[in-house]
Amino acid sequence: MQSTDLRVVKTLKQIDQALLTCLAEAPFEKITVEQLCRAALINRSTFYKYYTSKYDLMEQYLQRALDGFRRQVDVAFVNATPETIHNLLYQKNFENTLKFLHRHKAEYTLLWSIPLEENVFGRMVDLVHDAILETLPAGREGPVSRTEESLQETAKGAFIMRIAVTYENGRIFQHFGHTAQFKIYDMQDGKIVSSQVLDTNGSGHGALAGLLAALQVEALICGGIGGGARMALAQANIRLYGGVSGDADAAAQALAEGRLTFDPDAHCDHHGHHHEEGHACGEQGCGGHCGEH
Repeated sequence: MQSTDLRVVKTLKQIDQALLTCLAEAPFEKITVEQLCRAALINRSTFYKYYTSKYDLMEQYLQRALDGFRRQVDVAFVNATPETIHNLLYQKNFENTLKFLHRHKAEYTLLWSIPLEENVFGRMVDLVHDAILETLPAGREGPVSRTEESLQETAKGAFIMRIAVTYENGRIFQHFGHTAQFKIYDMQDGKIVSSQVLDTNGSGHGALAGLLAALQVEALICGGIGGGARMALAQANIRLYGGVSGDADAAAQALAEGRLTFDPDAHCDHHGHHHEEGHACGEQGCGGHCGEH
């Protein structure tokens, strides 16, 4: 399994954010590579390692933005009937789409409001239109009546959920803010369809939450976690499953199947203090007990 360096993810995220910052202040034609590098806190050689020009950056950025939007558009509800519209499968997929839009609302609002060569809002409307046409049965004149079984088959696999697990040697690392690695899992229809290990390179809990958000992670499994990290994850709309220990793959599969046991009150103080039960957060194994009294 290939390991991906989170430093690269962080650098690319900084460049993307620099582009948005500059676009909010000036027309794209007036933005220079030097301004982008200054806003991203990188040098020109780093910029040219990933992009040949500012035009290459803009083209790739817009393509990533539209691809991400396309993957999250779920219009399965167009096939619903009055009897099936309240099915949880529809509600969950629509909820996930709304959460995705909320996470990217600042980015999308900017792209919709500034003058660009490509009409981003129009492209997104076209993507929704195309998704509806692809979802509707060919030649349909009116609502399609579906049995509950066929409804569930249609909705299966429509959405891939991405989660992260604090990771060390195949097990769940017990301290979110000190984890050296995450294992990222993509889940679909109650199964793990892909996974990869990412190095954190010593990032603090605030930066870790930002990196997970950049990776479009929706949920985190970990052991102990502090209040600041909880807040950072909440602001990034990342669901937390704390107080979990043991095999990382097994925990991820349990979450995919909806049977993961976790402690919603799990916490850890990473400043050398001790828990009420008398053990230090620095001791492995505290994740399963953090927050339990």
